[in-house]
Amino acid sequence: MCSSDLPVPPVHHVWVAGPGDGWRLYRSTMFRAPGLLRLGIVWAIFLALLAFSAVADPSHDVTWLVVGLFFPVFLIILLFRRSRAQAALMTPGSVWATGFGANELLIVTPISTLAIDYAALRPPRVAGPAVLIQTRRLGSSSALPLELFPPDALAFLHQHTMQPS
Repeated sequence: MCSSDLPVPPVHHVWVAGPGDGWRLYRSTMFRAPGLLRLGIVWAIFLALLAFSAVADPSHDVTWLVVGLFFPVFLIILLFRRSRAQAALMTPGSVWATGFGANELLIVTPISTLAIDYAALRPPRVAGPAVLIQTRRLGSSSALPLELFPPDALAFLHQHTMQPS
């Protein structure tokens, strides 16, 4: 069956971004997104190895100090770029929407429209003013405004994304 033959769920909830919404959503989900969490774990392991190697061989302290400063600065630059991208996507006045079909979730953003099968999604997680929507296979996540998921819609989505026991 061609993807254009699939039914598109109707739009149920619409949200219009206001000033600072992109930054608020990013800040509330920054450390809850799986990719960033994995990056933080890798960074913590790196710092532990760095400390161990500096104690084990003190003759390379300057080298390790430079490397130890490079990675935190690199992480901060990545976080800053990601926050700017989120803020650019959620400019004031941009329209977002969600819809809930029998088998798929509709997500409308200013740059794309997605219809995602519930079987491909993990149960949603609320993170402050955002809802994290994650795929099962890739572990990628999207932070969407909580206003797009009122309690009844969130319960519906949670029920349809739970793995059968």
